[in-house]
Amino acid sequence: TPGSTSWTKLSTSFKTGANTTSVTVYTHGWYGQSAYFADDIEVTGPDGGGGGEDPGPVIPAAPAGLAAGATTTSSVSLSWNAVSGATGYKVYRDGVQATTSTGTSATVTGLASDTAYQFTVSAT
Repeated sequence: TPGSTSWTKLSTSFKTGANTTSVTVYTHGWYGQSAYFADDIEVTGPDGGGGGEDPGPVIPAAPAGLAAGATTTSSVSLSWNAVSGATGYKVYRDGVQATTSTGTSATVTGLASDTAYQFTVSAT
């Protein structure tokens, strides 16, 4: 309520599907009042029970077995072992993302000859 010194808890519940990535909830004032302002928003899931702490996202393990394959003066082919549950991989050159891959190999281009590089791969 505008000008009020107290807050009213508003709550709603709904179910989402496995592929839901966002939800928008609108609140409106009652009978011509302006919209409410939301503070301290709480979202619970995936069990929907709201009890206790919800688990955080599962982060895939780092890929093992990173190896360099064919090289040219401006590129290198990299390969690594698959990570269970990974949907893709990010390849970094000297700490900066250079490319992505949905498989267990990638070619990084744009390299300079006679230059040392450090490559790392993370699973997503």
